[in-house]
Amino acid sequence: MKLFFLLIFSSLSAADLVLETEVGYQSSDFHWDIGSQDGYPNILSELEWKNLDGPYGLARLKGDFPASQSFVFIEGSGSVTTNGRVIDSDYRRRNRKDIFLRTVSSAKNSPCWGIRGAFGRYFFPFDACMRLDLSIGFRLEQERLKIDGGELLISKIGPVSFEGLRSRYVAQWMGPEANVSIDYHKGCFSLAPAISLFVPRYLGKGYWNLSQYFVGPFRHKSWGYGYDFRVRGAYHFYCLNMGLNFHLFGMRASKGDDTTYVLDDFGEIVEAKGRLNQVAFNSRMYTVNVSFDF
Repeated sequence: MKLFFLLIFSSLSAADLVLETEVGYQSSDFHWDIGSQDGYPNILSELEWKNLDGPYGLARLKGDFPASQSFVFIEGSGSVTTNGRVIDSDYRRRNRKDIFLRTVSSAKNSPCWGIRGAFGRYFFPFDACMRLDLSIGFRLEQERLKIDGGELLISKIGPVSFEGLRSRYVAQWMGPEANVSIDYHKGCFSLAPAISLFVPRYLGKGYWNLSQYFVGPFRHKSWGYGYDFRVRGAYHFYCLNMGLNFHLFGMRASKGDDTTYVLDDFGEIVEAKGRLNQVAFNSRMYTVNVSFDF
């Protein structure tokens, strides 16, 4: 991965550069659930992070090579949640029946970030007003989701507040992607829809600080897929462009491994295997865009 991004940076030194920046608002949801290895229960535990809202920013450096009609770009993005909550539920029976534990906690100040880069070619399939970009590249996304404080819900006792909960779950998606975008110009205005599809390797780690059951972090592994749909409308002032953007971003993984290390009755560390049923991340971004041609 490091070599890939090093090649992109070295290529940019000989290109016509465009720097794009975006700032705006992001709203996301994240979910995973696991089951026992034998399928009973099929959903043993699940966590749902909801309404992960907060500021969002993006920076993109693109280099064009007009002689060969090719380009490269590298892009970084990030956000931090200003609100949001996480619901942790555990079940004794199949299909989410006989719930025996549920907690509701805060997910504020959870950072998310991503980096991607690609090499591609562009074409003018109809006329000079429409440019088609095709590229392949690599993408890395990470969510560092917090679980702070909250309430323990027990059916016969009622809500019980507890302090000291400072847990987190780190989700990482990494893999190749393919990108298609269209840039249509009419006078000073442009419209640019784009879609990216990628196939990531999913790795998740959970750090539960109040649990005496776990020894070290538990781990999730799987393969998945993701999509990133964007639409940008812009107005061009010579070398300065300003516009509005909408992003729809999602990632999925399923049928993976859940690995936990626990202490047995003799104090020995034992590996416990489970089944990762699914992981899902959904996000929407609304941003203002400013770009500069060098």
